[in-house]
Amino acid sequence: MPKKAKTGKRGFSAADKAEAMRLIYEEKWTAKDVALHFNCSANAVQNWKTQHKKAKPAVFEEFEKDEYDAEQDMVPVKTVKPVPHVSFDAFVRAYWKERAVDVLLMEHAVSAEVTKYVNEALRYAYDRFYK
Repeated sequence: MPKKAKTGKRGFSAADKAEAMRLIYEEKWTAKDVALHFNCSANAVQNWKTQHKKAKPAVFEEFEKDEYDAEQDMVPVKTVKPVPHVSFDAFVRAYWKERAVDVLLMEHAVSAEVTKYVNEALRYAYDRFYK
């Protein structure tokens, strides 16, 4: 008798699906992020979410919040980015406070290049996370 062909599908336990729903509702992860975490497709995660919404077991009730418009599922409420609590100069000074000596001990040409690239990276990080 020939062997059955594998479908390539992997079964996920109820605990895995519960964790996925917790990540979506409590931790505010996207379906894509959850899919990467569980090594599955985003469509699979969307199916779990649909099943979850239909079943609404008691274990998930604590995660149910008015985060999504009932009319347009999957449209998250806009969040406000945090206001920077430090200026860019203070941000850079705080970084270099611990690391400046190491750079000063380098050859001048190298330390100038390192300083330039690190300051560019600090500007990017500040703009990306504080603005």
